[in-house]
Amino acid sequence: MNLFPAFRLLLIAALTVGLPRPAAAQVSVTAAWVPVAPPVVRAHAAYLTLHNAGADAVVLTGISAPDYAKAQVHDSVDVDGIASMVAIPALDIPAGGTVALRPGGTHIMLMGPAASIAEGGRVPLVLTFSDGTVLAVEAEVARRGRGN
Repeated sequence: MNLFPAFRLLLIAALTVGLPRPAAAQVSVTAAWVPVAPPVVRAHAAYLTLHNAGADAVVLTGISAPDYAKAQVHDSVDVDGIASMVAIPALDIPAGGTVALRPGGTHIMLMGPAASIAEGGRVPLVLTFSDGTVLAVEAEVARRGRGN
């Protein structure tokens, strides 16, 4: 059993304990996953659903992934029949609302992996919000279409 990923996530969570977390926003994450990719792929996508149970809107202002050189929120766009991706610096999560990051739409791009990923593995992500909330999340590496 490889304890290093779990230790890393615990360390990230421990380092963020002292950061401010106002009670107004109550953000949670569900259904976090990363599709399995061949070892030669240098960029992966991550998908998840953000829930804001608070009375105030919050904004996802940053994302990091310790196992990647860079992580960004991207939106898939189609301009004149040509599909491309555009980095978006912030993502609004309305009060009492839900925002789903899904294939073919808004998603997280993970660039420059330190190692290949395998089905059943975990990818740690750290999400930072405008209210000071920092969430450490583990995304499961899974095949597309397996309930995701």
